[in-house]
Amino acid sequence: MLKNPKRSNRLEGLSNRRRQGSGGVSRIPNQDYEATPAEIKKTRELARQVGIHDSVDILSLIPKDLNKKIESILGPFNETTAIALIREALQTVKLFRELHSVFESEAYSPGEKMKHSTQLGESVIASNTEAALSYLGPASSPFALLATGDLGRKEMQDFSKLEFGIVGSDEDFDRLKKIRALTRWKIQLANKIYSQTFLNPADIKHGQAPVVSFGSSSSFDAQDSLQSSLLKHSTGDARVFKSFSGTKSLSADRYAQSVTDIKTSGTNPGKQWKELDLFLKEYRPDFPPFSMKYDLDKSLYHFLIYSIQKLAQIHLLPSTNTLERISHMQRLSIIPQNTAKDLSEAFLILVNYRQICHSYYRSHNSTAFVLLKHGESMPAGNMPVFSGKDASLLAKICGDLTKFHKFLKKTLDEYASQTDLPT
Repeated sequence: MLKNPKRSNRLEGLSNRRRQGSGGVSRIPNQDYEATPAEIKKTRELARQVGIHDSVDILSLIPKDLNKKIESILGPFNETTAIALIREALQTVKLFRELHSVFESEAYSPGEKMKHSTQLGESVIASNTEAALSYLGPASSPFALLATGDLGRKEMQDFSKLEFGIVGSDEDFDRLKKIRALTRWKIQLANKIYSQTFLNPADIKHGQAPVVSFGSSSSFDAQDSLQSSLLKHSTGDARVFKSFSGTKSLSADRYAQSVTDIKTSGTNPGKQWKELDLFLKEYRPDFPPFSMKYDLDKSLYHFLIYSIQKLAQIHLLPSTNTLERISHMQRLSIIPQNTAKDLSEAFLILVNYRQICHSYYRSHNSTAFVLLKHGESMPAGNMPVFSGKDASLLAKICGDLTKFHKFLKKTLDEYASQTDLPT
């Protein structure tokens, strides 16, 4: 029973519907589970810091669907736990707002934006994992957080997906699944609060995305099956960014070394070359012959990052970052110096143009209109327009990437002539 049923539901407490148990925060009868005034005051102050008005019922910030998911991990939880979850979510909202300010700032270069946003993305996952451990307790053996995708490449951009996994010991597999699930749902809670509080309903209805979204959040098997798990999930861009100790006195650093070892040894060169061959047949840089709607990702960006990724895997390079891979391959004379320069410049220009598109659409949409001739008709729908110098730069990038495609095909043919790789 609540001690003070007359206190203001609107400002501090549960709505009558939630007090009666029809969704929202679960309660156990005959026990005191009210949050203390100090806890509520602290949470309310944090809500004000992120711009949430006092008229908003704090406990209503946990949506019913997420409430059920969190209960599946923690069991029925009380008001004190609900307030703690919301307070942690509001701390994450502060990181989201900082992330958004980085994306919107003109003071940062595209490269600086990726660096800062990657650091913030790692902080979001690590802090929520630490909070999950406060509810679930530590694992018996050390475990580590694994970044993949844009986060793994240290190339987080606005509206990138936060993709992460966990590597740990077999004996902790069930616990690690719960830690990973609770971490994910806690971040989703913050994401919902952020999007509902700071985005207009009309924008959400018309496809405007929250500041971050999720890709496949995978829980990886333990040490003895780590190799097969990583290879199965094709985590060529995987890297460990945070380790946690367990109750046993074992080193968590072994996971970072294991991930590096898997990516730099024991691979099948013939298989990697065949994968590159298939990739080159499927992906080819493309530029429109006339003014038209143009997808930067499908036409240029994906070819650049994934061709570099595959070449790095073939040559067993430990780095996951595109620019670091290009630099490393140039130092090893895998690619010529002028090619490395062209690719690095192309990457940064494309990142900048993608950020323009993402900011315009408020989503992970990289479609624009390329206007090649002055006076030609413009698109019927609203979209970013690249013309003049910008269109010329895109044409040059396509030319440089086409040359790189031919270079890779020639390299592949030379390898095939020395092996039994079919051409």
